[in-house]
Amino acid sequence: MKAAVFHGPRDIRFEDVPRPVLNEGEALMRIRACGICGSDLHTYREGLFLQLGLPLEQGRILGHEFSGEIVEVCGEMPDVQVGRRYTTVSVGGNAEFLRITPQIASRMIPIPDHLSFEEAATTEPLATSLHAVELADP
Repeated sequence: MKAAVFHGPRDIRFEDVPRPVLNEGEALMRIRACGICGSDLHTYREGLFLQLGLPLEQGRILGHEFSGEIVEVCGEMPDVQVGRRYTTVSVGGNAEFLRITPQIASRMIPIPDHLSFEEAATTEPLATSLHAVELADP
């Protein structure tokens, strides 16, 4: 499968990487839309957190605000359905497929039919903005 792989500041390459292999109780999501967050841009430009002594490892697939559809479930995942559209946050969304663990599945939100994959991928930035407004207590 294709993925955008981070190799260091200003070095992201589109590469063929192995398609995720599922363990029991996991699902496979076909990524349909993935946002580019400010932290993704900082990571690309400067290797985010390098100045704090927290380098991001090379070979990582970025992208943490995305949406897609479940194409496979291995074993029991009662709240996850093949063919259903979801949005969630995790890492690795800049790839064709992503392995959905139970931890990621617990944060997935079904996408209503009237909402596009692109719109659904903006859920995380919208939630962050709403949270900031609530904290500001205008």
